[in-house]
Amino acid sequence: MTAILQTSSSFACATASGADWRDVGRKVLEALESVRTEGDGMNIGFIYATPQLAGDMTALLSLLKTVTRVNAWYGATGQGICGGGVSHASGPAAVAMIGKMPEGSFTGFSIPENDTGTLPANLRTWLSGHMASCSITHGILCAQGAQHLRHMRERDGLYTIGGFTAAAQGGIHISDGNVVRSGEPLSGVMFDGNVRLMSAAAFGCIPAGRMGRISKCAGNVIEMIDDMPASVFLHDAIDQLHIDDPDPDRARHGHVHAAFPITGSDRANFLMRNITEVDDTKGHITVAHAFERGDSIQFVYRDRVTASADLSQVSRGLYARAADEHGAANLKPKAILYFGCGARLPTGDATDEAAILKAVFGDVPMAGFYTAAEISNGHVYGYTGIIVLLL
Repeated sequence: MTAILQTSSSFACATASGADWRDVGRKVLEALESVRTEGDGMNIGFIYATPQLAGDMTALLSLLKTVTRVNAWYGATGQGICGGGVSHASGPAAVAMIGKMPEGSFTGFSIPENDTGTLPANLRTWLSGHMASCSITHGILCAQGAQHLRHMRERDGLYTIGGFTAAAQGGIHISDGNVVRSGEPLSGVMFDGNVRLMSAAAFGCIPAGRMGRISKCAGNVIEMIDDMPASVFLHDAIDQLHIDDPDPDRARHGHVHAAFPITGSDRANFLMRNITEVDDTKGHITVAHAFERGDSIQFVYRDRVTASADLSQVSRGLYARAADEHGAANLKPKAILYFGCGARLPTGDATDEAAILKAVFGDVPMAGFYTAAEISNGHVYGYTGIIVLLL
């Protein structure tokens, strides 16, 4: 099977699966080079690959750089990839997208191992002469990476979007055309104001019950919500759902999560976290999140149907916002980057999220991967789909 090719005024993208990295690389390069022209100015690349290619990524990057003459590549391996309106989750596969951006409008960076919290020297130097707009960021999911994101948001005022890969799955991330060294938790590419983009987050869930406040907790255990046992509050919330399922208790408990609103967010953004234990005897629930007494909490329901419907709605909303800002007649998206939670990865005949994006935005070059956690404005999300529209 040949690669799926997508092009726009400034980007070209190829998505392919194959027997190994050589086979995938050949298919991707044949497609990309078929639309190249002399002096086309392509100067940046994004690459996302399935875990089967992680061990050969250095060789694949060397091939890509040699043939395309693009040295600045950024990306990661993930549980799956999306490109060309399709997703790949099994076997060797990659999506490679090259583009033309204004000279000097971006710079790559990686956070050194055992870093003290300051930005890398090359990024500080670049920022002294540029007004940063956004960073496309990748990393290995760990506490240090999350801490760096918080520093970049709160201390440096930088906006980050992207996704984490998982070390347990052999995940790697890529910056400036090289595999980032083991132990370096975060890397990416920073854009200035000459690169126009818009983004949106799809949470894919519906509220279950009302918002409450944690009135008693210890560690990751919530004991009381609004002065009632936390498990009672949870069950009351679930009872307010009306979902047609042959085994509602199993389905609801498997798809109900705790949601924590983000303070100061200009939209109704929240962090969705797993409920890891429900102890009805004690009335406690355990949630994989750091919280304190007085924090707001709401329970939400999510499954593939709600996730797909929400992604479509959010995508249409993003398209409408871009049309309002730039004029519908002049709206010609150059490319899309997508970072979707691994739990959203299509299985069987489930709706393919890459196909949803293609249905809304058209046959626009698109590259992305299914993550261990998603990044938006320096926050670490779960179960979320992050869309970036390059204009």
